[in-house]
Amino acid sequence: MNRHVNDIEFLYRTLTNLYAIPAANITVLNYDGTLDYNDANWARVTPPVGNWPGDNTPYQMKINGSGTKQALLDAIAAVGKKLGPNDNLLIHTNNHGNRVNNTSTIISYSGDDTTPTDLANAIQALPKFSSLMVMMEQCYSGGFVQPILNASPAACTSVATAADATHTSADGANYDPFALDWICAMALANPDGSSLASSPDSNGDGVVSAKEAFNYALATDLGVGDTPAYGENSFCGGATTLNLKRRIIYVPPLYQYLFPWQILPDPAPEQIGQIAVQIAEGLQKGTLRQSLGATLQGMQAELTNTVRGAIGGQAPRS
Repeated sequence: MNRHVNDIEFLYRTLTNLYAIPAANITVLNYDGTLDYNDANWARVTPPVGNWPGDNTPYQMKINGSGTKQALLDAIAAVGKKLGPNDNLLIHTNNHGNRVNNTSTIISYSGDDTTPTDLANAIQALPKFSSLMVMMEQCYSGGFVQPILNASPAACTSVATAADATHTSADGANYDPFALDWICAMALANPDGSSLASSPDSNGDGVVSAKEAFNYALATDLGVGDTPAYGENSFCGGATTLNLKRRIIYVPPLYQYLFPWQILPDPAPEQIGQIAVQIAEGLQKGTLRQSLGATLQGMQAELTNTVRGAIGGQAPRS
């Protein structure tokens, strides 16, 4: 329906316009492969009525395929051929969901529904990569959380859903409430570009993580009838962002404290444990203390020379 198309358009604009993600890196599956949708009476609307309601401009997203189970699974497989160990993947599902024999499903434009097993198998077939962020809007979407977490080969995985496995998700005139709030958090703005009533960036680091977006949607979505669910495979799952220039990694706090003036390396997940081991060994042998002392002496000498130059060669007073 129109609200589903509008949700996806908002997310598409957020990815391309704010995060500068190339359109070639985004696959959009909708209806029969067009921008068409159904109205409240399930009658086909073609083309979409007017412009996108966010800022009253034409829709920007390019449709790559139809909203069917096979198209979704094929799209994930195609992404898998391009994923590298440092790459990040976002999967968003919208439209309607169902619950058949106590199993959550995603309803297709035509053909079979997509089950948690279908989606989990497609994700499990992907090569190892850095992070997987999933946001699902459809009814009963909570039934997908654990299967995705169990199947994901990504080092960091998070799944946010508008509803748990036994409840429907709420709807709205132009957008779905949970999807709207989650995307607003990532966009740091409303669809029309106006400022949000409160900041989703709860830790004030300048970017919005997967967990922060969920928490914002959870708090903003109160009272509309949604039952949001969330899961992550580790701390880094919830800490991932859409910002390509800043990948969230876990660096031991001691390392950050000892070397706050240095540009920290950006290790792969498997290297993080090695860093911790090296720090522990350095503390035991005393080599880390010696290295720190030598670095501090070098900084002191450099600072002394700088101050002398600033005051005409006079030695600074203690």
